[in-house]
Amino acid sequence: MPPPLTKQDDLKLIRFIQAYQKRHGYAPTVREVMRGLQLRSLCAAHYRLKRVEELGLVVRRIRSGRAIEVRELAVKQYVLEA
Repeated sequence: MPPPLTKQDDLKLIRFIQAYQKRHGYAPTVREVMRGLQLRSLCAAHYRLKRVEELGLVVRRIRSGRAIEVRELAVKQYVLEA
């Protein structure tokens, strides 16, 4: 069983999404998240995206592969939490 995800893992994903959006003008797909974070499976990328969504750090739209929106204020609050 893999180790549990940490706050650092969450922030690494957020930084990747932000950098990708800045570079390309749109959000990454799940497969691009998998490759960008060097994960071994799409399931792992889905799991991480679902986790940050449940934490309120991103909003994802159903049935749209590139619909990931980072909630900047929520991320700032998350960073400041102990």
